[in-house]
Amino acid sequence: MTSFRFPVSFLVAGAAAVFLWGMPPAVAVAAVAVEEELATQPEAVLLDRDLEFQDVVVGPGGVVVQGEVGEAAGGDARLIYSNTLGINAINFPANQPVSDDIATTAPDGCNLKSFKFKVLGKVLPTGASGPYSVRYALFTNCPLAVGSTAATAPLRELVKIPGTTGEIRFPDDGPRTINHVVALDNPAAIPTNVYLGLQFDRGNCGTVVGAPAMVGFSGDVW
Repeated sequence: MTSFRFPVSFLVAGAAAVFLWGMPPAVAVAAVAVEEELATQPEAVLLDRDLEFQDVVVGPGGVVVQGEVGEAAGGDARLIYSNTLGINAINFPANQPVSDDIATTAPDGCNLKSFKFKVLGKVLPTGASGPYSVRYALFTNCPLAVGSTAATAPLRELVKIPGTTGEIRFPDDGPRTINHVVALDNPAAIPTNVYLGLQFDRGNCGTVVGAPAMVGFSGDVW
């Protein structure tokens, strides 16, 4: 199997934490039948060096704002994970949950301020394109360890970190950087090691991969 890192751009904590990511760590994709795996094997595609990702901020309550809006970290926050040098995009099957493990530099219980990651609605030039949705969240443990089917979805909820979840519908397949900001009055305490989980509603959507973390560590499992 080919090995990729899924870059999460960054994570911010303040003595809280800030999370920066493009999506880095190891991507854990649930097991599928061999024939299915061969048919849906993700493929890395070199990104255009001039490709621009539109900033999308998801604020408290799921409010979505186009464009960067100020500094989410604040004066008491510090960067606890960063992986922004990925040069490849990778596509995932439709409705297939995928996850990536991230080791931060924060102690257990640190309050997360924000995190960023990149998504694209068209990875393979000849693949599907157009509108798409992405669901995401941070988890305390690998969400796929409890299963990746609709039947096991309730079990995945048990390891999901409150305040880090979101779902966005994009009108086209343009590349975006999603910046999820945690509500100040409802902090999200995270463990040192977390998982980023993503799920797209159609195929040929994906994220950025291919670089080691500059702050923190991302395992390489896939």
